[in-house]
Amino acid sequence: MNELHQHPPADPLIILPPLPKNPPNMDDVNRATRIRRDIFRSANMVPPGCTGEDVARALLYEHAVKQGALGGVEPAPHWAVVFQNRMENLIGGLQNCMGTIEDRLDGIEVRLDDIDDRLDAMDGRLGGIDGRLGGIDGRLGGIDEQLGPVKTKLNRIDMATACSVNATRGNGVLIPFVVVPFRDGRDPTAPGVNLPALTSITVINGLNATRCNRYLAGYGVPHAPGQADVHLRRQLLRQAIGAQIF
Repeated sequence: MNELHQHPPADPLIILPPLPKNPPNMDDVNRATRIRRDIFRSANMVPPGCTGEDVARALLYEHAVKQGALGGVEPAPHWAVVFQNRMENLIGGLQNCMGTIEDRLDGIEVRLDDIDDRLDAMDGRLGGIDGRLGGIDGRLGGIDEQLGPVKTKLNRIDMATACSVNATRGNGVLIPFVVVPFRDGRDPTAPGVNLPALTSITVINGLNATRCNRYLAGYGVPHAPGQADVHLRRQLLRQAIGAQIF
């Protein structure tokens, strides 16, 4: 009968009645019924306040008080004992499961630590790779600087070759002139520049002053836009692409 008082309910709001008299009287019976109802109500809350073991102890307590008040020593009903045993087994099983879960979590933590170590090692390797790539970039920059004069010479060779070809094609009407690239290697007719292809003297003579200036600037031909008229600019442009003077 004293088990309920020896193991108070989990819900701190539950206030246990005083121990019953010997033998229990009707006040003790009423208090036992009331405490059993309070524990049942607490166990059905969300989240529950009392546990299944608390419910089983309350049932046994109420039964013992009632039997004591009737003057009998009848043991607790079988269903109450079975219920309590099942709850104890269930709680024991849950505790074993929690132990297994904790063991698995420990294993997961060990694996995560191992993954962290590997990631740290990878970071170190990537840092070394970044350093090597930085050195390669520096070398490539030096190569680009060395190739600069070579590119300039190649561009001048392309210009000279195109001018030599155009010098053999008369006025370009029968056999069109080839396009002479700018000094920086750009194609004057390519997107971004969008100048007309100088395929003949007729095309050159049809250029306005603005387009003549753009062509002459690309070929590096000095001119005085404010002083020279468009005819002089066209003449300078014909000379720049190797065309014969007409």
